[in-house]
Amino acid sequence: MRALEYFYRAWVPDPTRRFPTLFGALDAIYGDAGKATQSVIEAVGPIMGSAYDYDRLKLLLGLRASVIHGSAPNVYESSDYHKYYERYEEDATRDLELIVARCLQAVIFGSAMQERPHTHAVLIKHHTGRDV
Repeated sequence: MRALEYFYRAWVPDPTRRFPTLFGALDAIYGDAGKATQSVIEAVGPIMGSAYDYDRLKLLLGLRASVIHGSAPNVYESSDYHKYYERYEEDATRDLELIVARCLQAVIFGSAMQERPHTHAVLIKHHTGRDV
């Protein structure tokens, strides 16, 4: 329930405020106070697949640490954000939203919740060449 509450609280705020709240959802699902980073990486990796390997997840969790422990006022001010974006060409907050949603789907809802195709998937693919 706590993970769903964090996910819900992350819907409205802008991405700078959404980022740490989304990590609250992951910590509620997988957090182990003694080894939070490692337990999240070990749990998220198999759910997200090879695109989110150990190094990518470690860098994302480094972003979390820089924001939560005060090295940066928000995710976009962190030097790790720039590393993440240069390396993966994706917004870290958007990636985190996807990770949390998939983890909630896998752990909490299981087969009871099936992803449906995006309403405009064909149009988006036509204009961008990307599957959604």
